[in-house]
Amino acid sequence: MTADPAAVRRPWRVLMRRLGLLAVFLLTLLLAYLRNPFAVDLPTMYAEDGIWTALIYREGALAAYLHARPDYFTVGNILILHLAILINGLFHGVTEVDHLPATIGWVSYGFFAAVSFYPLLALRAYLPLAARVGLVLLFALLPFGVIAAEVWGRALNAGYAFLAVAVLTGLWQMALPRRSGFDGRVLWLDLLLLLCCATNPIAIAVTSVLLAGRLIRGLSGGHPRVHGNDLLLVLGLLLLTIPTVSGVLAAPRPDHDQALTLAGFLAAGVARPLLYPLVFPFYSQLTHGLVLGLTLLLGLFLAAGGRRLHGPDRRGYILTVGTLLLASIATAVQRPMLQQSLAGYVHSHPDRYFHAQNLLLLLAVVWAGVALIRTGRDWERRIGVLVLAALAATMLLNLRTILFTVDVPCPAVARGFHDQLRAAEPVPGQPDLMAVPICPDRWRAPYPTALRPPLAAADFSDGNWRRGVWARVDAPAAGFFINDRESAGTIGPGTRLRLGSGTVRTVRAVENNRLWLDGPPLDPDRDGYPAPVRILEQSGERSGS
Repeated sequence: MTADPAAVRRPWRVLMRRLGLLAVFLLTLLLAYLRNPFAVDLPTMYAEDGIWTALIYREGALAAYLHARPDYFTVGNILILHLAILINGLFHGVTEVDHLPATIGWVSYGFFAAVSFYPLLALRAYLPLAARVGLVLLFALLPFGVIAAEVWGRALNAGYAFLAVAVLTGLWQMALPRRSGFDGRVLWLDLLLLLCCATNPIAIAVTSVLLAGRLIRGLSGGHPRVHGNDLLLVLGLLLLTIPTVSGVLAAPRPDHDQALTLAGFLAAGVARPLLYPLVFPFYSQLTHGLVLGLTLLLGLFLAAGGRRLHGPDRRGYILTVGTLLLASIATAVQRPMLQQSLAGYVHSHPDRYFHAQNLLLLLAVVWAGVALIRTGRDWERRIGVLVLAALAATMLLNLRTILFTVDVPCPAVARGFHDQLRAAEPVPGQPDLMAVPICPDRWRAPYPTALRPPLAAADFSDGNWRRGVWARVDAPAAGFFINDRESAGTIGPGTRLRLGSGTVRTVRAVENNRLWLDGPPLDPDRDGYPAPVRILEQSGERSGS
């Protein structure tokens, strides 16, 4: 009996498909790194990444998940930071946090790579493979301004992308066949939707629309019923919606005193969210007239594509375009200060607020173009091909612009998180905390003092010192010196130190940056640079300086 050739080839096809998916994901991961290599090459702690990781170290992850912001949850952002802390602790130790910003960078790259990769899986029922691969590349190469470094490689601004994740998840879920009983696939997608809702408030509106559609379909027909999956999603939405709405309404919004002008709305509610990814090479040359004209053309193109869709495809397309418009209007109305920074179309910063809108715009344009090519008249097909080809050419011809970014602004002290920790100052009245200067300038994050890097002898050798340890045979003594006195913190006579060799000594004198200890001379090979020197307290051991 001979084997079925198709059955023999099937495992190889599955393997090749999985290897192909892995290759695409690794490509998106590489592109995420190239968008901001500073996050791991010059790793400094930046803005809320520092504030929130400090909160996790002080009060625990649960406090950060619940109270990182006073108005709404940022569970997705905190999840990235929490994973980074766990990974950093696994590889470097719980209290060794020098490498934490770089670890955050890699976890962030992984998140944004997953967001770019997601259309390949979520849109299988809607778009052909070529279009989905194109969307993956468009998502990964989404044009930003010159400070893309505040998004890629960071966690603090990842929450904006969760709105696009919610839409893609909803589209995937809408394409699944409805089962009569409990559906594990729907459960996992529901959990992802709830994660999006617990990170981006607009995702609550999107998920509510999806849930309403599910309930209507479940209650219609010959055998109306509410599925167990629907009840779980209802409960989760209620638990998230009530505190989110109350928090947003109660939070002070000092910028709401500004009146949103028509010109401001054109910049913040139309040009930046709806046009920028398509016209970014000449965005600064836009005028109000051009914005209105280009928006009209875009609307006609999207409407023409939507007319060519039917059934579930049209419902999914309407969800995408509707969320795009909702997010664009809500961002302009809720953040009227954007009209000042975006006035005159001079630059696109702050780009982070428009991340999801730009992703959804690219999805809508590709979807409309594919619809026209598939089912449109001859002239509509030509328009679809022309628009998609122009979009691809714009991206390819401007790769250098897309991949260019400047590093986030940092104070001079911050050559890395190690230096930021070294420059920490005591928090008045709270001896267990230290105020760590983070980026941008004048930001301080209150970390536990137990995270301060250990001392080490200076990397210096001459006739008297070897690897920072006193080494004169004719004048034996136990001493070492450090590069600067500030690194010694509050060390003084009587302080007990554990040296690199494991021995415990007591400081008997401090002369500028030289520390003289009791006992016999130190061993430069075991106690000298770069062996850590830790301060001991009667309550236990802690890293500090």
